[in-house]
Amino acid sequence: MEITLELIVFTVLAVFTAVSALLAVTTKRILRAATYLLFVLFAVCMLMAVAVAADTYSRIKTGYQQSFGTAASIKYISNKLRAAENVTLLEDGSAAAIESAGTVSVIYCGDGGLYEKNTVPGGELTADGGELISAASSLEFSEHDGLYEITVGSGVSSSVILVRKG
Repeated sequence: MEITLELIVFTVLAVFTAVSALLAVTTKRILRAATYLLFVLFAVCMLMAVAVAADTYSRIKTGYQQSFGTAASIKYISNKLRAAENVTLLEDGSAAAIESAGTVSVIYCGDGGLYEKNTVPGGELTADGGELISAASSLEFSEHDGLYEITVGSGVSSSVILVRKG
């Protein structure tokens, strides 16, 4: 378990709450007890705020990572298509063989990731055995009047772009 800022703040507030509560019940002066109870109330409110903020931060971070992954994947594939000499759609549009500069890159989605397999022209064009590019749950290619539509999905979100070859 790693030590994070939220863990440190939570621990400090918890200790502060416990000490203030202990002092509130052991003191003999009513004004001092009320002051300690006010500190307890403040610390409990701050503990709740830290808990809510940590949850919100983790949801924002997860959403950002998913959207960044799909955007980076779309950008990578669109740059490959723009530099392509020849494009062949494979497996009903779930993969593509992109030929440029004497190599063929087969880009496909499987096992929760976007993969790329490089081969020579005329080599085997299969969607397996590639290197992981990024996390993705789905990939679709389609061609519409000289434009390639690329859809990359990651979790519940997906990104779409239209790219002209070459």
